[in-house]
Parts: sequence; C-alpha cells; structure tokens
Amino acid sequence: MTSDEFMELITAIRELDHHQRKQLRAVLSQQSDGAKVIELIEACFDTKSACPHCASADRKSPCL
Repeated sequence: MTSDEFMELITAIRELDHHQRKQLRAVLSQQSDGAKVIELIEACFDTKSACPHCASADRKSPCL
C-alpha cells in the first residue's frame, strides 16, 4: 500500500459513522494475520470505488 493509498484509507475511516466504525473494529479485532487485515481493507475499497458525494468513479478529479 502506498502512502497516498494509506492516506485515502485514513480519510475514508474518518468518514465512517459510529455503526460502521463498530463493524470495522469487530472485523479487525478478529484478524490475527496482518495480511488478512490489509486484504479486508482493500476489498472494501474495491467495492466502494465511487465518490460518496457525487458517485464519480474517477478518483483523480476533485468532487465539486
């Protein structure tokens, strides 16, 4: 995971609501293997690749 991808992850986590954070915490606490944790996080990014504000799939252009 690159530094930019990691910062995207941090930003996405900050945007989670309380219920979503609770679910994420539960899933991550069940994982003892770091590689599996990364795989789960990356899978979440793959399924939610659109902007939550404008639904654009283009991550390079800013949401206006």
